[in-house]
Amino acid sequence: MDDVYEQFFGAHPGSKVKLIDASASPYTVETEDGFSFSISADDFRTFYRKNGRPTPEKWMNFVTDPDNGMVNSNKMLTVMSLIRYYEKLLGDFDKSREFLRLAAEIHLKEPDITPAALKEKLAQNGLPMDSPASADLRKFTSAGKEMWALLANPQLAPGAFPQHMGIRSLNPGPASPSGSEKTKIKPKKNVVGFRGRMKNIEMSVETDTLTMKVDLSQEFGPSKSGKTIIVASTEGNIAIPGRSEKIGMNIYRSPGSKGSLGQQKSFKNVTMDTNGNELILTVDLSQEFGPSKSGKTTIIASTEGNQLVFEREEKIGLNVYK
Repeated sequence: MDDVYEQFFGAHPGSKVKLIDASASPYTVETEDGFSFSISADDFRTFYRKNGRPTPEKWMNFVTDPDNGMVNSNKMLTVMSLIRYYEKLLGDFDKSREFLRLAAEIHLKEPDITPAALKEKLAQNGLPMDSPASADLRKFTSAGKEMWALLANPQLAPGAFPQHMGIRSLNPGPASPSGSEKTKIKPKKNVVGFRGRMKNIEMSVETDTLTMKVDLSQEFGPSKSGKTIIVASTEGNIAIPGRSEKIGMNIYRSPGSKGSLGQQKSFKNVTMDTNGNELILTVDLSQEFGPSKSGKTTIIASTEGNQLVFEREEKIGLNVYK
């Protein structure tokens, strides 16, 4: 169908949507399982391509799956974090990229090669490695075969990866110092924070608990129909950072409404609480509620339609699935 588009760029590329209305931004699209949402025209043009069309030329240097032209932003940002790490040690982006390409080629042929032997082979190929030290080489070797295969491709990442607002960036951290000085590494909690291009939503994930915070005093103008006022939105279905699940959420109010307040505090695996103008939503991502109507996705959480926010006049529609 001419109006079907594929998300080629993102943390979990490959989903398809039907373009319902592109008369003005934000566009209205619909997923394969019938879930409709709005997405800004800029985001749509950045992340989607018409079904069957090739990846836009400007993204070809960042394709992580050459068979289908997909750009997996998480993989690409991991690649770039390695390049930036060794750029700090070697003092040059191009030298860092060439070092990683050659090191990846060697490691794919000899997965068990020692850091000392790897340094020797790099020197034989014109890259004498006074730095990085063996400990720093282990950062590369620990990346694994999938990253080595990407780094071995000379067409991949000849320049810096653009930091689009909708993509979670990976901070490579400081380079390991040489000599006796050591970098202190703090243990990491399994927490991911995310704002991206979402309107008025703060999202965080700790273990299997997704938490979202919304300021209900905010407004972002009328909806496309003009009948409601947008309070918060994910602006389409987006991948929850670091997870396979996806979420779509919209919160809105009716102008001048003095209707009834929400009485229900929880829905299908969605719990909400209000503290003044702050709305806090929590979802247990370990839960499942069977397949969607289409059978193509598994339901994780849902308000099952647009519902009144607890103790408020605003309405919320939320779906989490995988």
